[in-house]
Amino acid sequence: MESVVFFSRDINRDINKSHVKEQYYRLKLDGFVPEINQIEYLTGDVTQKCQLEKIEIIPVDSNKGISLSNWEIKRTQIPWGESLKALVDGQHRYIALLLLKEIEPELYSNFDFEAASKKCNLPEIFSIPEFIAKKNSGRAWTPEDDGAIDRPSGDEYVDMIAAIYKKENLPPQVCYDIYSLRTGILKVSLVKKMRDGLRKLPKSIELNESSMTEGDKIYQALKENEFMFERYNNTKFSGGMKMFYKESGIPIDKLVELISKINIDKWGACFTVKPGNTAEARFYKDGFTKLRELVNQE
Repeated sequence: MESVVFFSRDINRDINKSHVKEQYYRLKLDGFVPEINQIEYLTGDVTQKCQLEKIEIIPVDSNKGISLSNWEIKRTQIPWGESLKALVDGQHRYIALLLLKEIEPELYSNFDFEAASKKCNLPEIFSIPEFIAKKNSGRAWTPEDDGAIDRPSGDEYVDMIAAIYKKENLPPQVCYDIYSLRTGILKVSLVKKMRDGLRKLPKSIELNESSMTEGDKIYQALKENEFMFERYNNTKFSGGMKMFYKESGIPIDKLVELISKINIDKWGACFTVKPGNTAEARFYKDGFTKLRELVNQE
């Protein structure tokens, strides 16, 4: 791997530490799978006019060893060499491998760079920057994309909620909010990592039969209120409702009653955004507080 280099940052994208960390855990979980983790490079005369850089992993805090929370990249410009392998795809995987070499050398010892890398040929119609941009132009696999397919998360209740949002055609985050009202925030990004085998459900998020029963009550109340048709079908509203429930301490049946009272007048008074403002989750949380006051005055 001594011959592996990066193009300068005016040609290739900079490194995203969060993505490196995810790649690290994938490598640790699955090992290096060439069919999935292939690293591609250019070599020879085609790179001769480019600025190339040697990459090293060094600790941010020199008093501590390299770890996933204590590392940065040192870039050193080097002269061109015919045998240098300049990466065009797989920068983050390569950095993750360098970290693995430092942090868990026993796992890295099984890695074969030659088997895991592939030489590319530069099409005549593209410059190197254009070629790299084309190779990296695919849309990233988002948590929302992941939510549309059937993959177990490792938690039965998370999978039960997933089955509900697929059946009811709800945005995943809306359904997660409704069915986790009294506990921590269950995010689609967390569930994706659970499905990838990179995370487990944190102790701060406690799901059980009561969660499902309460979620069923809330969702039924939203569906039965004809005025609320599709108005509840956004993450800001569901997030604000969750915030209100947790902060107010209102019983679940009282929240169901509040939802049943929402009509055009109360929506206008409590949940309508003034010009120039935006409807964030806290706006809807405050809206539920106003709604509760109005209902109590009736």
